[in-house]
Amino acid sequence: MSSGRFVLRLVQANAVFAFLGLLIWTALLRLPFWRHSGIDEIFFAVIGREWLHGGLPYVASFDVKPPGLFALFVLTQLIPVGTILPIKLLGCVAVAASSTGLFLIGRKYFSPEVSLFTALLYPFCTLFLSGTDVLSETLQEPFEIFAVLLLLAPSNQWSLRRIAIAGMLLGTAAMIRQPAVFDLAALGLVVFILGGARRYVRVVYFLAGAAFVPLCFLLYYLVAGHVRELLDATFLGALARQQGDTTPFYLGIFGFFLMQRPMVGLLALTMLLWVHRDLVRQAGLARPVAIIACWLGGSALGVIAVRSMYDHYFLTLIPAMLLLSAVFVFHAGGKLTAWAGNAAPALLLAAVIVPPLVYVVMSPSIPGDDLAVEQRAAERLRTDGLVNGDRILVLDGGLPIYLYANATPAVAVFHPEHLLCPFPGAGADPMVDALASTPKFIVIKRNNTHISCEMPQRVAELERTLRDRYTLADTVRGPDEAFELFRLRSSQASR
Repeated sequence: MSSGRFVLRLVQANAVFAFLGLLIWTALLRLPFWRHSGIDEIFFAVIGREWLHGGLPYVASFDVKPPGLFALFVLTQLIPVGTILPIKLLGCVAVAASSTGLFLIGRKYFSPEVSLFTALLYPFCTLFLSGTDVLSETLQEPFEIFAVLLLLAPSNQWSLRRIAIAGMLLGTAAMIRQPAVFDLAALGLVVFILGGARRYVRVVYFLAGAAFVPLCFLLYYLVAGHVRELLDATFLGALARQQGDTTPFYLGIFGFFLMQRPMVGLLALTMLLWVHRDLVRQAGLARPVAIIACWLGGSALGVIAVRSMYDHYFLTLIPAMLLLSAVFVFHAGGKLTAWAGNAAPALLLAAVIVPPLVYVVMSPSIPGDDLAVEQRAAERLRTDGLVNGDRILVLDGGLPIYLYANATPAVAVFHPEHLLCPFPGAGADPMVDALASTPKFIVIKRNNTHISCEMPQRVAELERTLRDRYTLADTVRGPDEAFELFRLRSSQASR
């Protein structure tokens, strides 16, 4: 065996062991939240299950997210281990894969300290900003990180295959979450600037790689005869959602800084790196830092483009900011003052850990919902006559009931916010369509909270239909909520 091949296998083995260790570390950190779940991850899982059973996204179920996201959630429905565990496992694998990519970047292009600290701290950082849920932001990151790993190599090592694979990884990320196109564009600019005499050829290969996965999905939907539904939802619907958003763009820019409160330590260290970039240049790290900074810029533009509305959008900034912060602490801070060099690990730990903990203490909340009540509601539905494949409608939360009860959503538009609120692409009044489908059961979550955007006329239509056509079959109570189970009257079922 040649020495080069031996080294390659050694690196691959180290990467595997690093991934397994980081997977265990990630699982331990996220273990306290495995009984809690957010509405989005359950919604994606229901769409994935419908796809697994032959119901295409955008046809049998509606959302404006790209199909790659739902393809990943299909995997969670292949594992017959309850309902929530496979979803949480998907999140753990994604975070551990991202941490492994950061580990490899730090080891190859910076230092063992950067490698170790970024790999171990990244899973902790994902516990904030609603990151305990399995979201599209979490799932896109492994693809982007490994694309950056490929592009950090010296330009004379940029084979056309390497460039195409990097583009394909970034194109896959964009099929999980649309704003990832800003990251793709930023790193495509890197390929153009650093591509040398063959820059145009390399850009073509990069773009061809980026187009590969989107074209595969397009071909899949073309063969299925539903390409129009794909484009209407993921392109036109996503654009309409942004244009119809009530948040002004200038408030999105303001919110970009305001929403980074849990990340203020990383933000400060990243800004210090920019201020003292001459020290980075002296350390011979200017090129990899510049590439990572371009990646961070693309991610930031992606957050601003969606008006910085939700905290989980900022999860996409963490990998690049964590790398740049570690580079400043371990490679530049010590050159400013002696104490900064000696206290580098403590400084980085304080910057990463203290701000989010202070934020949590000031704004205490339990992420997600405990699903015990939903599980009991699903069991009660089975007792009251629900069988596999029956169509039901769940409103005001409680989406896990679809999975626990193995029930089919009554209509394609079944997310509570899409039914109760104005939502581009969901139709003029999806509530009317949902109620007209006469689901066997309608489940209502009763508590003291309401969706802020819900339309009173849709709520009134729901209550009128429940009064005229349904009977309250059961009520399942929890500590802070209750689920009312309404059964369709037999006289209405035959209509």
